[in-house]
Amino acid sequence: MVQELKDVQAETLLICGCEDMICGIGIAERTIQDIRKTQLIVYNSCGHFPWIEQKEQTMFDIRKFIEKQKD
Repeated sequence: MVQELKDVQAETLLICGCEDMICGIGIAERTIQDIRKTQLIVYNSCGHFPWIEQKEQTMFDIRKFIEKQKD
């Protein structure tokens, strides 16, 4: 599926924890190169589960991204 990332047309939000040992910042940086319209947010002091580890910030950023898409 990674090969098809270049075909994604939708604006995409990618959230990554800088301490993620599974899908770390390196993978996130490569992914944003493949998807044209990507916004990357990296959380400090966060691992693989930003929606758990930094729930309030994650929900805020998701809502902000979605609201921007409505404009």
